[in-house]
Amino acid sequence: MALFTSPCVVGFSGYKHVGKTTLIAALTERFAARGVRVGTIKHDVHGFSGSPEATDTAKFARAGAVSILIADASGHYAVERYERATPTLQEFIRLLGEVDLVLIEGFKYEPFPKWIVLGENDHSEEGYRVPDYFPDIIHECDILGAIVPRPPLSVVNLDLPVYDRNDLDAITLRIDQLLFTK
Repeated sequence: MALFTSPCVVGFSGYKHVGKTTLIAALTERFAARGVRVGTIKHDVHGFSGSPEATDTAKFARAGAVSILIADASGHYAVERYERATPTLQEFIRLLGEVDLVLIEGFKYEPFPKWIVLGENDHSEEGYRVPDYFPDIIHECDILGAIVPRPPLSVVNLDLPVYDRNDLDAITLRIDQLLFTK
């Protein structure tokens, strides 16, 4: 059973290969270990096949199954393919069921609290630079700050907190503040 009546939603947006998935997995592990029920949502702009090609699950999907349940001794997973327009982010969150915290990867243009995750390619002589899409979302979203792969902890022309990607304690503390004050 969830600890809260509605989940706290926090996102991580950035270009491919900047560490978003690794960061979300590490945060999920931390919160789950504390008894927080975590749900994750990923926006995959490159397409999603459901399972690696050589697996039984992928064979079922290629054969036309629209719903697949995978069960083992520790629980089960459900994979469903919806043949309709993409649900809204709020619909996705409802599909997660009873969760306390929703960690979202992507959906950069959706208005919810999020960090901008920067990678090594976003660093120049002047420092880290915000991505091209940043001016489009700064007024629509609650930007929690930037997450960078290594010091210096500063971003050119950004007056928001900057976090080291490896400082999970600081990122966890900020999420705790959101989770326990909502």
